[in-house]
Amino acid sequence: MLDGLLVVCTVLVGWLAWWIIDWDSGRSPAKTILHTRVVRADDRELPGFGRMALREVVGKAIPAGAGLVGVMMLGDGSSTARFLVAASLAWFAMSIVAALLDTQRRTLWDMFAGTIVVLDPDVSPSAEANTPPT
Repeated sequence: MLDGLLVVCTVLVGWLAWWIIDWDSGRSPAKTILHTRVVRADDRELPGFGRMALREVVGKAIPAGAGLVGVMMLGDGSSTARFLVAASLAWFAMSIVAALLDTQRRTLWDMFAGTIVVLDPDVSPSAEANTPPT
């Protein structure tokens, strides 16, 4: 049982460290795998640590954390637990709707941070295929 707990903690800490370290490059672990990157919507430059922190922490982690706290409290039958779960689900649902309605497919956290997700031309398979040999 302890081994299982240590594996989960190690993976979680490793993922979290990778997530935060890669913010300066506009990536997260998932964005690295998907060959995408977050850039500033106005000039397509890297957003920097502060803008990525706003996007990731305020836009995603806090609402997700509130929802998880609410789920853990649901057994108590409190209205606070139901509110936290409902608010978290509503936030993410509104973000999906915002992305569907926005011409650049930006989520609410992208709109707040002034960012957009783009294909990374440096690592994108399509970019590599179109690069002439040197």
